[in-house]
Amino acid sequence: MKNKYFCWLFLLFTLVSLGASAQVKVEGSVFDEMDNPLIGVSVFTENRKTGAVTDVDGHFTITVPNTKVSLTFSYVGYTTQKIALKDRKLLKVVLKEDSELLDEVVVVGYGTQKKISVTGSIAQVGNKELKKAPSGTLSNMLAGRIPGLIAKQSSGQPGQDGSNLYIRGTGAGDGNALVVVDGVIQDYFPSFSPDEVESVTILKDATAAAVYGVRAAAGVILVTTKRGTVQKPTVTLNSSVTLSQNTNFPKFLNGPDYAYWYNKAQLMDGVAEENLRFSPEDIERINNPGEDEEIYGNTDWFDLLFKNVAPTYTNTVSVSGGNERIKFFASLGAYNQEGIVENTSYDKYNFRSNLDAKVTNNIDFSLNLSGFVDDQRSPGASVGPNAYAGVFQQAMLSYPYLRPYTKDGMPIASQNTAGNGNNNPLGARDLSGYQSSKTTKFQGDISLCYKLPIKGLSAKLDAAFLKSHSMRKAAMTPYNVYSWNQTTHQGNVEKGRICSMASVSHWYGSQQRYTIRPTIEYANKFGKHDVSGLFLYEYAREDYEGISAGREDFPITDIMDMSYGLKVSENLVKGSHSNDKRAGYVMRFNYAYDEKYLLEFTGRVDASTALPAHNRWGFFPAVSVGWRISQEDFFKEAVPFMDNLKIRASIGQTGTEKDVKLFDYLSGYTWNNGNAVLDGELVTGLNQRGLPITNLSWTKNTTSNIGFDLTMFNNRLKITADAFRK
Repeated sequence: MKNKYFCWLFLLFTLVSLGASAQVKVEGSVFDEMDNPLIGVSVFTENRKTGAVTDVDGHFTITVPNTKVSLTFSYVGYTTQKIALKDRKLLKVVLKEDSELLDEVVVVGYGTQKKISVTGSIAQVGNKELKKAPSGTLSNMLAGRIPGLIAKQSSGQPGQDGSNLYIRGTGAGDGNALVVVDGVIQDYFPSFSPDEVESVTILKDATAAAVYGVRAAAGVILVTTKRGTVQKPTVTLNSSVTLSQNTNFPKFLNGPDYAYWYNKAQLMDGVAEENLRFSPEDIERINNPGEDEEIYGNTDWFDLLFKNVAPTYTNTVSVSGGNERIKFFASLGAYNQEGIVENTSYDKYNFRSNLDAKVTNNIDFSLNLSGFVDDQRSPGASVGPNAYAGVFQQAMLSYPYLRPYTKDGMPIASQNTAGNGNNNPLGARDLSGYQSSKTTKFQGDISLCYKLPIKGLSAKLDAAFLKSHSMRKAAMTPYNVYSWNQTTHQGNVEKGRICSMASVSHWYGSQQRYTIRPTIEYANKFGKHDVSGLFLYEYAREDYEGISAGREDFPITDIMDMSYGLKVSENLVKGSHSNDKRAGYVMRFNYAYDEKYLLEFTGRVDASTALPAHNRWGFFPAVSVGWRISQEDFFKEAVPFMDNLKIRASIGQTGTEKDVKLFDYLSGYTWNNGNAVLDGELVTGLNQRGLPITNLSWTKNTTSNIGFDLTMFNNRLKITADAFRK
């Protein structure tokens, strides 16, 4: 019996020993496509229970349970490969470069750069990420999407609900970031459809932004629109409906509570009960208004003013495609927005056409055309957040114990003190007339690039033209209200607060801008040395002309055309024009050794007619360095799970025109700014402008920045951090 147990124990130990000895050692070497050994390649089994890292010779050794399993080889910048052993114990593995990762580019000032080579502080977001935001306004979509970008929305009015965008706060320059669309500087952030956008990039430090010189102190926002790709023509239709509503709003006292606490305050001030503003009969009528009640009630003015929801309809149709010779992208869009307040709306219709053509093997041609027309409408009384006598101000000043209308439909107004009487926000919204603002804008850009016979050298010519017209009309109509005086308990029919006479005002503005930019670019690689450079000249001229006119005292308000007004609004009969010329030279030099050690120098020499000749030109330089420490052999061995680590630092100067006014360096006179009495009559004349500021110069901002870019665990985790001082 004992012998039998010994036999079973011997068999058990034998099986365990055989299981333990089933582990197989596999070794091999990993090379790139040029047959160079790769150090730091991660090698692991399918379940990741066993792993190894290649040494300086690209060699690895790993223990596997058997020779039927597969091994995975992962290395930053190369395509991950999974290889089945198939009973092999010795491997030679060749990894191919991940061209998508190594060639990933980001948009920079006047061009693009490989992301791995960027030494400035830059952040970028693509269209796919932008479209996740439930908004039809491009500036609002950026909120929370790009580190370092602050989006501040100050209004919900249709057509004015876009966010103000600030880069790293509002302390630099005038706080407004410079906006560049497809390489062309704009006056404000674009309002075109998000479906036209390929990416949005912000340039945060001086190295990235110095190429824009005197206008880049607050940072730069680059918007790149979509372009065609090599594919069959593809038609895309995007339609959406967005519902907007107030998320949070302060609660005001209702009618009964207002009357109670008003009386309570008077009692605390020593007012006798018989002299309180609200008598017991008044309070009863406020608390329980009967069917015959004409004055008192319990009114929530904001509840009546706002709609529950306001829809926005967005529709865009686009077509893109092309071949190796011609690529195209075209789109049409419609954006129709209703406001949360009745009689407010915004309608915009836009188009875009981007064409790229390879004329010959050495000549490339691009043509961009875009434009839009829009129409913003609102009541005559402003719906702006801080407008004097506007709809919202009247809603806050209206008493909650009054009914909104009499039985005859006339608005009941509160007779406040200090000139703030006759408030009724519903009357101001529906009866005060209307305001309309219409804009038409067209922009065309053309680009011609010639690749010279010298390798890496090219010449490019860009030209852009912008034309826009804007027309604003305010047709103000008076209306009657029943003004209730709670002190005397009497009411009278009076004019509403916003105006007492019908009037029409017109403002018209026309703007056109020309930009021309010849450029020389060079990029080449000599062994482990990457060298690239850019030099360009940019000239821009902008002309503006504006006029305004107005008439009042309209006997008929059914047709609010200026011809029918009996009296000219003399303070509105004005006209003006202006022109602005700018010129600048831009230079950029990039050097990289073995894709490890990076150097960039950028600068711009800027000039503007706003400054005197001896101070007209200013130089704004910047320099940055970078070290891709993850490419060092010692780092690959020590920290194999880090795919990429780049340390960078920069310092430079940018400028601002915040305090520069046109022609302050000249002496002169101002017309229509001086009065004198001659022969008993008041005569308007000239007034001296003051002493000229002959030493006027640019305002310069110095910015320093340090940071790092880190990716780990086969690009699963990405971290970017920056510290800066302005």
